[in-house]
Amino acid sequence: MDEDNATLLNVVDGLRANHAAPITHDIVEAHFTRARELARSGDTAAALKEYLWCFDEGMPRVSSYGGVREATY
Repeated sequence: MDEDNATLLNVVDGLRANHAAPITHDIVEAHFTRARELARSGDTAAALKEYLWCFDEGMPRVSSYGGVREATY
């Protein structure tokens, strides 16, 4: 049981570390550029993963992308 708890705590610490790093406009642009390159090369699964990261993780954390994510219904 203690070993399971230690493993779980390590996973949680890793997740916190990933979310603690600031995401900048340049980082989002790099992911978006990578997504376009992957799409052009035919690796659509990897491209989708990068695009989803941009729209779900990167853009919401960078204020200059606010207008990109606003829904117009």
